[in-house]
Formats: sequence, structure tokens, C-alpha cells
Amino acid sequence: MPQGLIMQKGAFLCAQDSIETSIAFSKKISTGFFGGEGFILQKAQGNGKLFLEVDGDTIQKELGAGEVLKVDTGNVVAFEPSVSYEIEMVKGLGNIFLGGEGLFLTRLVGPGKVVLQSQNFKDFAGRIIPYIPNKN
Repeated sequence: MPQGLIMQKGAFLCAQDSIETSIAFSKKISTGFFGGEGFILQKAQGNGKLFLEVDGDTIQKELGAGEVLKVDTGNVVAFEPSVSYEIEMVKGLGNIFLGGEGLFLTRLVGPGKVVLQSQNFKDFAGRIIPYIPNKN
């Protein structure tokens, strides 16, 4: 991981001592306001093992130069610094009101590796909470 890895807040689980972690800030104001994860990202750099907290299955994708991947914001775990990261609004009134995925998507532009998760725990918890019995 010579060039490092940019991670969403909360994705870092643990790493060997040879891995250095730091804070990375999103470069675009719109990403911080609308991205759901805020301005602050984490960066890991060095040689050694790094473990990420991933909900569901891990999906790794190698983006070619200029290749675009649009993903629900909560499903992005990490990406290489060479990948451009920004938030865009979903287009079309039908998508906004009937899509069920929210108003914003993360737009990742290659080149570089992207790590995604198949399940966003916050969304999953929100879907099952109504079915959990309570004492009231």
C-alpha cells in the first residue's frame, strides 16, 4: 500500500505498527455537506496488514483511467488516493421520490482500486428496528 488508502470514517479496524494512519479531508464542500460521511476521511499508508470493518460482502473493483462508478454513499469503504471522490445529486423527480436510495450518490472516477461493502449497517438497522419487539 505504498500510495495509501483513503477510508470512510469508521472503516479502519486495526493495522500493524508499520501502517500509519492520519486524517484526510474531503476536497469538495458539497461532499462534506451532502455525502453523509462528512468532510473527514481517514488515510492509511505504509507496508503491512490493514484490516477494514466491512458490513456484508467485500467488493473490490479496479477502475481504469476515467472509468466512473456511482455508488450509494453508505456502501463505499475505501479507495486509493488516485481515485477522484465526489457526491452528486440523483437526477429526476421519479428517482428522488420513488428511488428509495436517498438524494445523493458517491461518484468515483479512476484510475485506482475501490473497496465497497454489500450492506450498509445503518440502513439495515433502520429496516429491522420496526420489527424488533419492545416492552411498551
